[in-house]
Amino acid sequence: MELEKTKNYRTNFDEDRWLSVAYDRMGQPEMLNEIFYAFDKPISYKDLTLYPVTMKHCTIFTILSNCLTLRKNGSGDIRAITMSYLDYIFYLSFEKNKEYYAQWLISLLELCLHKGEYVCNGDGEKVLRKGKPISTIEIFVNEEGKYNIAIFNLDLTEEYLARETEGFDKRFYHIYDSTDFTKIREIICKQNNLEIPDETIHPDIQAKIDEYDEIQRRKNKDEICSLESQINLYMTISGLPKHEIEKLSIRAFSNAMERLGIFTDYCLATLLSPNMDKKDRKKILSWLGKSKKLS
Repeated sequence: MELEKTKNYRTNFDEDRWLSVAYDRMGQPEMLNEIFYAFDKPISYKDLTLYPVTMKHCTIFTILSNCLTLRKNGSGDIRAITMSYLDYIFYLSFEKNKEYYAQWLISLLELCLHKGEYVCNGDGEKVLRKGKPISTIEIFVNEEGKYNIAIFNLDLTEEYLARETEGFDKRFYHIYDSTDFTKIREIICKQNNLEIPDETIHPDIQAKIDEYDEIQRRKNKDEICSLESQINLYMTISGLPKHEIEKLSIRAFSNAMERLGIFTDYCLATLLSPNMDKKDRKKILSWLGKSKKLS
């Protein structure tokens, strides 16, 4: 009698999905993202896929990301305290004549979501409607007067092109409110080693901290090398050419440079340790220890 063939459960093995199930069963689904952060994998949130920004775009990211690090509660504006962070960005943009914050946010989302100004069809051609591109990211105010972000649903491209009416129609978009944006902001910041300000610190204390940080920056400005110098150093240490370094994530590059600095300090300390007092030798920390700047 011919034996029944056993099913091959690994034929379409999806490692990321398997990890997700495994961590869910352990009651620690958030640990999956920690693995994704470490290996620069994109992070999923609802219908979105957020990608870490690469060194190729590090300069523009530095500018655009300013819209994610505003101190809302320390602004001195009473109205701002009761607002969500998303509403605050557009409050500044449309009522305080700082429209660049809204522009930066949309451009930042396009960068992190890998969405451009156009929607492409299956042949890779740009889809236009009456000479106008389909906007993939829209901002609108809902019935409660709160700002929402709308991301175009690519699955509905054909229906969108066949519609009879012009203008924004949220039926063709995934909608994200201020609560969603809080999570999206956290993911983007963690993916790219960007620190979110602590809004619980009293404004007066924060002003003193900022003043101290500014003094330290001025004191150390001649000791911090330029981006080009950092890239050249990374190229020398790793052997990677520049066209490969620009493919690295900002997080991977900055973490590696930070760890290199810690390793250099450790080597110097161990070299000088024979001439140190016993209590000073005990202060030498392993270069594999946790750094306050590293996640």
